Amino acid sequence: CPPHIHLNLPLCSLSLSPVPLPLQDLIGCTVDLRVFSELLAAKYPKVWRKFTESGVTVEFFALEWFISIFSKTLPSETVLRIWDCIFFEGYKIVFRVAMGVVGLAEAQLVAAGDQTDLLEVVQLLGRHVLEADALLKASFAIQLKREEIQGMRLRLRAEVEKERRERSLRG
Repeated sequence: CPPHIHLNLPLCSLSLSPVPLPLQDLIGCTVDLRVFSELLAAKYPKVWRKFTESGVTVEFFALEWFISIFSKTLPSETVLRIWDCIFFEGYKIVFRVAMGVVGLAEAQLVAAGDQTDLLEVVQLLGRHVLEADALLKASFAIQLKREEIQGMRLRLRAEVEKERRERSLRG
């Protein structure tokens, strides 16, 4: 890649970072899911509150998104356009698209009755997005800075590593 392009995709899918990070324990996924959780709480507080009250975590849906970079959820045309954006702008697009998918389903998520209803809506997240232009427009309306995400990743990675060390000492 040219020196001005820094590809660093979600760590659970692919990392072209100059600093290789261990994938065998999916620590990168854990970090990125926590980043996404914090972004979701900040950008869509009503949805976040609904998830929290219902005991639903982002792992129920976002893990598949991050591992497959949406290829198991969205239509092929949409996925290819997202991948083009990733190669042009880097990993922050994955977070933007994830937020865009949630944003397009915000009303349905907030309106879900109990945990069972919410899980039904969550299982369909992204599968209702048939129009690539609408998703990309919603995704690019979300302002995210690469530095913000990188800072969150570093902070949350330190937390995850500390938790792992504490668990290993107990276990």
